[in-house]
Amino acid sequence: MTATAITFQVLTDPRPAARPKVMNRRGKGGKMFPVAIKADEDVEAQADVGKAFTEALGVYGATWPQEPDRAYQVHLIFGRGNYRRADADNLTKTVLDGLTGLAWKDDSQAVRGTWAIDYTPRRENGQPFTLVTIRRLPYTWKGEPMPLVTPQPDEGSPLPLSP
Repeated sequence: MTATAITFQVLTDPRPAARPKVMNRRGKGGKMFPVAIKADEDVEAQADVGKAFTEALGVYGATWPQEPDRAYQVHLIFGRGNYRRADADNLTKTVLDGLTGLAWKDDSQAVRGTWAIDYTPRRENGQPFTLVTIRRLPYTWKGEPMPLVTPQPDEGSPLPLSP
């Protein structure tokens, strides 16, 4: 069965994607130099998201074909286990990048979405989490209607009787 929507949890502390930052040497104009970013942590956080997505498909017994033109809606709830500040766009980027190659070909296909950051996780044990819901939209990421696919009858199968 091909799913049109899926909801799953990532049971790790939501980690924001590291963004390259630049600074100058003297605190005044001049040349800008990149500051090192934590790429290993990004890869690990994205792998956690991909693993949770794949496990959820297995539980539901569903398939999720990648459609390079399909548009998607994503709803995210981040249950943070601490009060460290994190930018929502960086938390969202970790999830979208973790689903690239699994739920969609490119994260630019996620054209609609909502997010919320909850600093008091409501899970019984207080474990941090990310709740992810993905829905296939009936149009392409360019806003055009998706082409309808009409199933063709198998060779040798009886055709429906006309009235």
